[in-house]
Amino acid sequence: MGSPQVNRRQAIATLTTAIAAPSLALAANGEPIRVGRSAPLTGMMARISVSNLDAAAVAIDEFNRQGGHRGRPIELETLDDAFDPKQTVANTKVLVEQRNVVALFGYFGTAQVGAVLPYLLEQKTPMITAVTGSPALRQQLHPYFFTAQASYVDELVKIVDNLKNVMSTRIAVVYEDNPFGQQMHPLARQVIEAKGGTLVDAQPINPDGSNARAVAEAMAGQSPHATILLSVGPAVVAFVKANKAARGSYVYTLSLSVGEAAVKALGKDARGLAVARLTPSPWRSNTPLIRRYQAAMKTAGMDINYDTLYGYANAQVLIEAIKASGPTPSRASITSGLEGLGKFNLGGMELSYSPSNHHGTNYVDLAVLTADGQFLR
Repeated sequence: MGSPQVNRRQAIATLTTAIAAPSLALAANGEPIRVGRSAPLTGMMARISVSNLDAAAVAIDEFNRQGGHRGRPIELETLDDAFDPKQTVANTKVLVEQRNVVALFGYFGTAQVGAVLPYLLEQKTPMITAVTGSPALRQQLHPYFFTAQASYVDELVKIVDNLKNVMSTRIAVVYEDNPFGQQMHPLARQVIEAKGGTLVDAQPINPDGSNARAVAEAMAGQSPHATILLSVGPAVVAFVKANKAARGSYVYTLSLSVGEAAVKALGKDARGLAVARLTPSPWRSNTPLIRRYQAAMKTAGMDINYDTLYGYANAQVLIEAIKASGPTPSRASITSGLEGLGKFNLGGMELSYSPSNHHGTNYVDLAVLTADGQFLR
């Protein structure tokens, strides 16, 4: 395994959540509550992760300026794993054994999270939220793994239910030709058939999208009512553009597939793309959570979008877990504190945890992109 990767962004993340601002020293100057995060700050997935990670840091900094937890700031240290599961494990061992963090937070990726779950059990260290909806990670209750997003199956059910409601029952599937897509393909088939639909065709697409044109043309020849795209990364943009050129069907895809980077890369070809969304709209100021988020992003000079809202909301779950842990947060008290919260509301997002339920929400909505990159719900 490699050594932990530290770079400029990690240093910035630690400073902004621990000691950077003079107001923080006045507001929360007790012993820091150390939380660790391994995430892809470089590499292919960085374009998806960075705004999410930065928004979470903003939320924690905001909490610290308001006094933190009983006068103690949360200190968030981030190590770069470049989306490599081996590096994720190496980073996690450093965070747990050398940095003595009381919790891990906001990890990215199914393989990355799966690689560290046995270690969490060994070290009895909680992981609070992770950017993965993999059902494989939820089949059995893990005593130290907590999520704050719906599963990919929840997303598929929402998509297929929507298609069924508009009489679109002939459905095609394009899945990324890697472990993620190969896991998702049979799940999509099961959901489609369980809802009374017909899977008319399923085609693998290369992760780099190099065969997107051939896949799109093959799909268009089957005349499906809609196509479900199960992919993350370059293949998403490549297929959506190729599907437009082939005059293919409407495309539906998962939440992780389309962040702001993909929206910008698609340009006008984004029009009509339906995307599963895991939070309320970040542009509608109709709940306390969204109003706080919008104000925080404005102060930080960050964009308002689904990526940053997701990061900000995840940080709120971490904060609630620490607040529930009592006067002296520890790995054990944070775990039991979150389990004991039951139902709670972040100010527009309801979650629920218990000793038998570590997956706080199954909320999914759909939004459709316009030609100018706006999401309509």
